Amino acid sequence: MKTFHHISSLLLWKDSSVRMVAGRWTLLGLFLFSACLSHAQTARTWDDGKNGKDDWSEKNNWSNNNEPDKADEVATFAGGNAGSTSIEIDEDLRTGGIRFNSDLTIASLTFTNSSKELSIRSGGASYGISNDSTKVITFQNEMKIEADMTWASTHASGGSMVFENTIDTDGNDLTFLTTNALNTITLGGEIKDGNIIKSGAGTLNYNMASNDYTGSTTVQAGLLNLQTGGGDDGILGALIIGDSVGAANTATLKLIDSNGISNQSAVTVNSDGKWDVNGKQDTVGSIAGSGNITLGSGSDLRTGGNNNSTTFSGVISGAGTLMKIGSGNQTLSGTSANTYSG
Repeated sequence: MKTFHHISSLLLWKDSSVRMVAGRWTLLGLFLFSACLSHAQTARTWDDGKNGKDDWSEKNNWSNNNEPDKADEVATFAGGNAGSTSIEIDEDLRTGGIRFNSDLTIASLTFTNSSKELSIRSGGASYGISNDSTKVITFQNEMKIEADMTWASTHASGGSMVFENTIDTDGNDLTFLTTNALNTITLGGEIKDGNIIKSGAGTLNYNMASNDYTGSTTVQAGLLNLQTGGGDDGILGALIIGDSVGAANTATLKLIDSNGISNQSAVTVNSDGKWDVNGKQDTVGSIAGSGNITLGSGSDLRTGGNNNSTTFSGVISGAGTLMKIGSGNQTLSGTSANTYSG
Protein backbone atom coordinates (compact mmCIF):
# COMPACT_ATOMS: atom_id res chain seq x y z
CA MET A 1 0.00 0.00 0.00
CA LYS A 2 1.20 3.52 -0.78
CA THR A 3 2.02 5.58 2.30
CA PHE A 4 2.37 9.22 3.27
CA HIS A 5 5.07 10.53 5.56
CA HIS A 6 3.89 11.50 9.03
CA ILE A 7 2.42 15.01 9.21
CA SER A 8 2.84 16.25 12.76
CA SER A 9 0.00 18.79 12.57
CA LEU A 10 -2.62 16.11 11.97
CA LEU A 11 -4.80 15.22 14.93
CA LEU A 12 -4.40 11.60 15.98
CA TRP A 13 -7.83 10.08 16.53
CA LYS A 14 -8.61 6.73 18.09
CA ASP A 15 -10.10 4.78 15.22
CA SER A 16 -9.01 1.29 14.33
CA SER A 17 -9.07 2.12 10.62
CA VAL A 18 -6.40 4.85 11.03
CA ARG A 19 -2.98 3.35 11.64
CA MET A 20 0.64 4.42 11.79
CA VAL A 21 2.96 2.20 9.81
CA ALA A 22 6.67 2.73 10.62
CA GLY A 23 5.96 6.37 11.54
CA ARG A 24 3.85 7.02 8.43
CA TRP A 25 0.11 7.46 7.88
CA THR A 26 -1.66 4.93 5.66
CA LEU A 27 -3.47 6.21 2.61
CA LEU A 28 -6.75 4.82 4.05
CA GLY A 29 -6.23 6.75 7.28
CA LEU A 30 -5.69 10.08 5.53
CA PHE A 31 -8.66 9.47 3.26
CA LEU A 32 -10.99 8.85 6.19
CA PHE A 33 -9.59 11.83 8.09
CA SER A 34 -10.10 14.21 5.19
CA ALA A 35 -13.59 12.82 4.59
CA CYS A 36 -14.51 13.56 8.21
CA LEU A 37 -13.30 17.16 7.88
CA SER A 38 -15.23 17.71 4.65
CA HIS A 39 -18.67 16.86 6.06
CA ALA A 40 -19.30 19.75 8.41
CA GLN A 41 -22.94 20.83 8.42
CA THR A 42 -23.85 23.89 6.34
CA ALA A 43 -26.99 25.98 6.93
CA ARG A 44 -28.69 27.44 3.86
CA THR A 45 -31.14 30.15 4.94
CA TRP A 46 -34.23 31.12 2.93
CA ASP A 47 -33.95 34.78 1.85
CA ASP A 48 -36.47 34.97 -1.05
CA GLY A 49 -33.89 36.38 -3.44
CA LYS A 50 -36.30 35.88 -6.34
CA ASN A 51 -38.65 38.46 -4.79
CA GLY A 52 -41.91 36.55 -4.62
CA LYS A 53 -41.12 33.53 -6.83
CA ASP A 54 -41.23 31.22 -3.85
CA ASP A 55 -39.99 27.99 -5.45
CA TRP A 56 -37.72 25.81 -3.32
CA SER A 57 -35.49 24.92 -6.29
CA GLU A 58 -34.67 28.55 -7.13
CA LYS A 59 -31.07 28.90 -5.97
CA ASN A 60 -31.41 32.66 -5.50
CA ASN A 61 -33.99 32.07 -2.79
CA TRP A 62 -31.25 30.74 -0.51
CA SER A 63 -28.27 32.32 1.19
CA ASN A 64 -25.18 32.45 -1.05
CA ASN A 65 -27.48 31.42 -3.91
CA ASN A 66 -27.11 27.75 -3.00
CA GLU A 67 -30.09 25.41 -2.84
CA PRO A 68 -29.62 23.05 0.18
CA ASP A 69 -29.70 19.77 -1.72
CA LYS A 70 -26.58 18.07 -0.34
CA ALA A 71 -26.61 15.56 2.54
CA ASP A 72 -24.67 17.94 4.82
CA GLU A 73 -26.82 21.00 4.06
CA VAL A 74 -29.75 22.07 6.24
CA ALA A 75 -32.59 24.23 4.89
CA THR A 76 -33.05 26.95 7.52
CA PHE A 77 -35.98 29.30 8.07
CA ALA A 78 -35.55 32.22 10.48
CA GLY A 79 -36.85 35.66 11.50
CA GLY A 80 -39.42 37.09 9.11
CA ASN A 81 -38.51 34.46 6.51
CA ALA A 82 -38.13 37.29 3.98
CA GLY A 83 -41.92 37.66 4.02
CA SER A 84 -42.58 34.17 2.62
CA THR A 85 -45.50 32.29 4.19
CA SER A 86 -45.85 29.74 1.38
CA ILE A 87 -43.06 27.90 -0.45
CA GLU A 88 -43.69 25.58 -3.39
CA ILE A 89 -42.03 22.20 -3.69
CA ASP A 90 -41.87 22.75 -7.43
CA GLU A 91 -40.18 19.45 -8.30
CA ASP A 92 -39.06 16.28 -6.54
CA LEU A 93 -36.33 17.53 -4.21
CA ARG A 94 -33.77 16.40 -1.62
CA THR A 95 -32.16 18.15 1.33
CA GLY A 96 -29.93 17.13 4.22
CA GLY A 97 -32.37 18.39 6.87
CA ILE A 98 -34.77 21.22 7.77
CA ARG A 99 -34.71 23.61 10.72
CA PHE A 100 -37.20 26.29 11.75
CA ASN A 101 -35.35 28.60 14.13
CA SER A 102 -36.83 29.75 17.44
CA ASP A 103 -36.80 33.38 16.20
CA LEU A 104 -39.26 32.69 13.35
CA THR A 105 -41.83 35.52 13.44
CA ILE A 106 -44.31 34.71 10.66
CA ALA A 107 -47.55 33.18 12.00
CA SER A 108 -47.32 30.05 9.87
CA LEU A 109 -45.46 28.53 6.94
CA THR A 110 -46.86 26.13 4.32
CA PHE A 111 -45.02 23.99 1.78
CA THR A 112 -47.29 23.40 -1.21
CA ASN A 113 -47.70 21.04 -4.20
CA SER A 114 -49.22 17.69 -3.26
CA SER A 115 -47.83 15.97 -6.37
CA LYS A 116 -44.13 16.48 -5.52
CA GLU A 117 -41.85 14.84 -2.95
CA LEU A 118 -39.33 16.33 -0.55
CA SER A 119 -36.79 13.77 0.63
CA ILE A 120 -34.75 14.23 3.84
CA ARG A 121 -31.32 12.69 3.37
CA SER A 122 -29.57 12.76 6.76
CA GLY A 123 -30.57 11.47 10.17
CA GLY A 124 -27.69 12.42 12.44
CA ALA A 125 -27.67 15.07 15.15
CA SER A 126 -29.10 18.42 13.97
CA TYR A 127 -30.51 16.90 10.78
CA GLY A 128 -33.98 15.42 10.19
CA ILE A 129 -36.65 18.11 10.71
CA SER A 130 -36.88 20.35 13.77
CA ASN A 131 -39.44 23.06 14.47
CA ASP A 132 -37.80 25.07 17.25
CA SER A 133 -40.36 27.87 16.90
CA THR A 134 -43.90 28.39 18.24
CA LYS A 135 -45.33 28.50 14.71
CA VAL A 136 -47.49 26.10 12.69
CA ILE A 137 -45.52 24.44 9.88
CA THR A 138 -47.55 22.58 7.24
CA PHE A 139 -46.27 20.23 4.53
CA GLN A 140 -48.82 19.55 1.79
CA ASN A 141 -46.28 17.73 -0.38
CA GLU A 142 -45.20 14.11 -0.14
CA MET A 143 -42.30 13.36 2.20
CA LYS A 144 -39.56 10.71 2.23
CA ILE A 145 -36.64 9.83 4.50
CA GLU A 146 -33.36 8.20 3.47
CA ALA A 147 -32.05 7.23 6.94
CA ASP A 148 -33.26 6.67 10.50
CA MET A 149 -34.14 10.13 11.82
CA THR A 150 -36.21 12.35 14.11
CA TRP A 151 -38.82 14.95 13.21
CA ALA A 152 -39.28 17.22 16.22
CA SER A 153 -41.36 20.06 17.64
CA THR A 154 -39.39 21.47 20.56
CA HIS A 155 -40.40 24.95 21.80
CA ALA A 156 -41.59 25.06 25.43
CA SER A 157 -44.42 27.48 24.55
CA GLY A 158 -45.86 25.37 21.75
CA GLY A 159 -45.33 24.96 18.03
CA SER A 160 -46.62 22.29 15.69
CA MET A 161 -46.05 20.53 12.40
CA VAL A 162 -48.67 19.08 10.06
CA PHE A 163 -47.86 16.53 7.35
CA GLU A 164 -50.91 16.23 5.07
CA ASN A 165 -49.54 13.79 2.50
CA THR A 166 -47.80 10.42 2.23
CA ILE A 167 -44.64 9.77 4.25
CA ASP A 168 -42.37 7.11 2.74
CA THR A 169 -39.83 5.91 5.31
CA ASP A 170 -38.12 3.59 2.78
CA GLY A 171 -37.79 0.99 5.55
CA ASN A 172 -36.09 3.35 8.02
CA ASP A 173 -37.12 4.22 11.59
CA LEU A 174 -38.89 7.57 11.96
CA THR A 175 -39.19 9.14 15.41
CA PHE A 176 -41.71 11.91 16.07
CA LEU A 177 -40.47 13.95 19.04
CA THR A 178 -42.86 16.38 20.73
CA THR A 179 -40.57 17.60 23.48
CA ASN A 180 -43.05 19.53 25.63
CA ALA A 181 -46.72 19.11 26.52
CA LEU A 182 -47.74 21.97 24.17
CA ASN A 183 -45.97 20.54 21.11
CA THR A 184 -48.00 18.64 18.49
CA ILE A 185 -47.33 16.81 15.25
CA THR A 186 -50.24 15.74 13.03
CA LEU A 187 -50.13 13.19 10.20
CA GLY A 188 -52.86 13.28 7.58
CA GLY A 189 -51.46 10.94 4.93
CA GLU A 190 -50.49 7.30 5.01
CA ILE A 191 -47.11 6.07 6.20
CA LYS A 192 -45.22 3.59 4.03
CA ASP A 193 -42.71 1.05 5.40
CA GLY A 194 -40.43 1.26 8.44
CA ASN A 195 -41.02 1.57 12.18
CA ILE A 196 -42.60 4.57 13.94
CA ILE A 197 -41.59 5.87 17.38
CA LYS A 198 -43.42 8.56 19.36
CA SER A 199 -41.31 10.26 22.04
CA GLY A 200 -41.56 13.37 24.24
CA ALA A 201 -44.34 14.71 26.47
CA GLY A 202 -46.47 16.25 23.68
CA THR A 203 -48.99 14.82 21.21
CA LEU A 204 -48.80 12.93 17.91
CA ASN A 205 -52.08 12.78 15.96
CA TYR A 206 -52.77 10.00 13.46
CA ASN A 207 -55.52 11.57 11.32
CA MET A 208 -55.16 9.37 8.23
CA ALA A 209 -57.74 7.00 6.76
CA SER A 210 -55.23 4.12 6.55
CA ASN A 211 -51.57 3.18 6.68
CA ASP A 212 -49.31 0.94 4.64
CA TYR A 213 -46.44 0.24 7.06
CA THR A 214 -46.38 -3.11 8.86
CA GLY A 215 -43.46 -2.31 11.16
CA SER A 216 -43.85 -1.57 14.85
CA THR A 217 -45.44 1.50 16.43
CA THR A 218 -43.91 2.47 19.78
CA VAL A 219 -45.26 5.16 22.11
CA GLN A 220 -42.30 5.88 24.40
CA ALA A 221 -43.85 8.94 26.04
CA GLY A 222 -46.65 11.46 25.62
CA LEU A 223 -49.89 10.88 23.71
CA LEU A 224 -50.71 9.23 20.38
CA ASN A 225 -54.28 9.94 19.22
CA LEU A 226 -55.43 7.30 16.72
CA GLN A 227 -58.13 8.63 14.40
CA THR A 228 -58.60 6.60 11.22
CA GLY A 229 -62.28 7.02 10.42
CA GLY A 230 -63.30 3.53 11.53
CA GLY A 231 -60.87 1.50 9.41
CA ASP A 232 -58.75 -1.18 11.07
CA ASP A 233 -55.49 -0.38 9.28
CA GLY A 234 -54.26 2.67 11.17
CA ILE A 235 -51.76 0.40 12.93
CA LEU A 236 -50.97 -2.85 11.12
CA GLY A 237 -47.94 -4.19 12.99
CA ALA A 238 -46.93 -4.57 16.62
CA LEU A 239 -48.04 -1.79 18.99
CA ILE A 240 -45.91 -1.04 22.07
CA ILE A 241 -47.27 1.49 24.58
CA GLY A 242 -44.62 2.64 27.05
CA ASP A 243 -40.94 1.77 27.35
CA SER A 244 -40.91 0.65 31.01
CA VAL A 245 -38.84 3.73 31.91
CA GLY A 246 -41.28 6.51 32.85
CA ALA A 247 -43.87 6.82 35.59
CA ALA A 248 -47.25 5.10 35.25
CA ASN A 249 -49.53 6.45 32.51
CA THR A 250 -46.88 8.72 30.94
CA ALA A 251 -47.15 7.01 27.54
CA THR A 252 -50.71 6.84 26.17
CA LEU A 253 -52.45 5.60 23.06
CA LYS A 254 -56.01 6.89 22.75
CA LEU A 255 -58.62 5.62 20.29
CA ILE A 256 -60.50 8.53 18.71
CA ASP A 257 -62.37 6.21 16.31
CA SER A 258 -63.24 2.53 16.57
CA ASN A 259 -61.21 -0.19 14.82
CA GLY A 260 -57.96 1.72 14.36
CA ILE A 261 -55.73 -1.29 15.13
CA SER A 262 -55.42 -4.42 12.99
CA ASN A 263 -57.04 -7.66 14.14
CA GLN A 264 -53.56 -9.24 13.90
CA SER A 265 -51.58 -6.64 15.88
CA ALA A 266 -49.80 -7.74 19.04
CA VAL A 267 -50.37 -5.01 21.64
CA THR A 268 -47.98 -4.60 24.59
CA VAL A 269 -48.85 -2.12 27.34
CA ASN A 270 -45.71 -1.69 29.46
CA SER A 271 -45.58 -0.49 33.09
CA ASP A 272 -45.60 3.22 32.14
CA GLY A 273 -48.14 2.72 29.37
CA LYS A 274 -51.86 3.42 29.16
CA TRP A 275 -54.24 2.28 26.44
CA ASP A 276 -57.30 4.52 26.48
CA VAL A 277 -59.99 2.67 24.53
CA ASN A 278 -62.18 5.74 25.08
CA GLY A 279 -65.55 4.04 24.73
CA LYS A 280 -64.69 2.66 21.27
CA GLN A 281 -64.66 -0.83 19.75
CA ASP A 282 -61.60 -2.65 18.49
CA THR A 283 -60.29 -6.17 17.89
CA VAL A 284 -56.56 -6.84 18.22
CA GLY A 285 -54.28 -9.84 17.84
CA SER A 286 -53.17 -10.16 21.47
CA ILE A 287 -52.60 -8.16 24.65
CA ALA A 288 -49.53 -8.38 26.91
CA GLY A 289 -47.68 -6.21 29.43
CA SER A 290 -48.16 -4.71 32.88
CA GLY A 291 -49.62 -1.24 32.28
CA ASN A 292 -53.16 0.13 32.34
CA ILE A 293 -56.09 -0.30 29.97
CA THR A 294 -59.12 1.98 30.43
CA LEU A 295 -62.23 0.96 28.50
CA GLY A 296 -64.93 3.61 28.92
CA SER A 297 -68.69 3.43 28.54
CA GLY A 298 -69.66 1.58 25.37
CA SER A 299 -66.24 0.00 24.84
CA ASP A 300 -66.06 -3.44 23.23
CA LEU A 301 -62.45 -4.64 23.26
CA ARG A 302 -61.70 -8.05 21.75
CA THR A 303 -58.39 -9.87 21.77
CA GLY A 304 -57.06 -13.10 20.23
CA GLY A 305 -57.16 -12.34 16.52
CA ASN A 306 -53.64 -13.71 15.96
CA ASN A 307 -54.32 -16.92 17.98
CA ASN A 308 -51.23 -16.38 20.16
CA SER A 309 -51.15 -16.97 23.92
CA THR A 310 -50.15 -13.94 26.04
CA THR A 311 -50.25 -12.67 29.62
CA PHE A 312 -51.40 -9.25 30.81
CA SER A 313 -50.54 -8.40 34.42
CA GLY A 314 -51.76 -4.80 34.49
CA VAL A 315 -55.15 -3.32 35.37
CA ILE A 316 -58.20 -3.11 33.11
CA SER A 317 -60.74 -0.52 34.27
CA GLY A 318 -63.83 1.34 33.10
CA ALA A 319 -67.41 0.61 32.08
CA GLY A 320 -66.79 -1.54 29.03
CA THR A 321 -66.53 -5.16 27.89
CA LEU A 322 -63.56 -7.44 27.19
CA MET A 323 -63.97 -10.50 24.97
CA LYS A 324 -61.50 -13.28 24.15
CA ILE A 325 -61.63 -14.73 20.61
CA GLY A 326 -59.36 -17.08 18.67
CA SER A 327 -57.56 -20.28 19.72
CA GLY A 328 -54.81 -18.86 21.93
CA ASN A 329 -54.96 -18.23 25.68
CA GLN A 330 -55.24 -14.78 27.26
CA THR A 331 -54.07 -14.80 30.88
CA LEU A 332 -54.93 -11.93 33.25
CA SER A 333 -52.49 -12.21 36.14
CA GLY A 334 -52.28 -8.79 37.77
CA THR A 335 -51.89 -8.48 41.54
CA SER A 336 -54.26 -5.48 41.49
CA ALA A 337 -57.89 -6.31 40.83
CA ASN A 338 -59.35 -5.43 37.45
CA THR A 339 -62.22 -3.00 37.91
CA TYR A 340 -63.92 -2.97 34.50
CA SER A 341 -67.66 -3.50 34.87
CA GLY A 342 -68.62 -5.01 31.51
